[in-house]
Amino acid sequence: MSLIIMVMGLPGSGKSFFSRRLADTLGASYIGSDELRNKMGLMGNYQMSFKHRVYQEMIRAAEAVIENNGEVVLDSTFFLKETRNKVEELCHKYGTKLIPILVEAEENIIGERLSKPRRDSEADFQVYRQIKESFEPLSGSYLSLLSTNDNIEELIGKAIHYIENQHGKK
Repeated sequence: MSLIIMVMGLPGSGKSFFSRRLADTLGASYIGSDELRNKMGLMGNYQMSFKHRVYQEMIRAAEAVIENNGEVVLDSTFFLKETRNKVEELCHKYGTKLIPILVEAEENIIGERLSKPRRDSEADFQVYRQIKESFEPLSGSYLSLLSTNDNIEELIGKAIHYIENQHGKK
């Protein structure tokens, strides 16, 4: 059965590093909003209309994976309930299991991470603060993980355990 793992979190939380490692561990496809934005030629364009285009492309790409009974890890802030709802709608359409995971980190660690150049993300501490203020509350059940600079294996282990316990999927 197909599976969507929706990894959410603020810029600098470690969600992209975690998402890539989780996808590798599961043998799942990885779709990240930063990479999509870059591929779509939209780097530097963060108006809401451009964000919606990136999320639409993410949903389209995820749909292609689950149509083939695949597993996919989606990596983005998902700070708006509307974007999370689109993923839920996709899951309902295909009868796909959804596993939401929120990755968080202490603000000092986030500041340290955002001060260094990153491959596909332009987010800095100001962007972090803006998204933090706009992050709409989560509903339903989800796994919350606290990222540090040296606990990726622990986070992957907790995620795998959660997936197995909640959805019977390894």
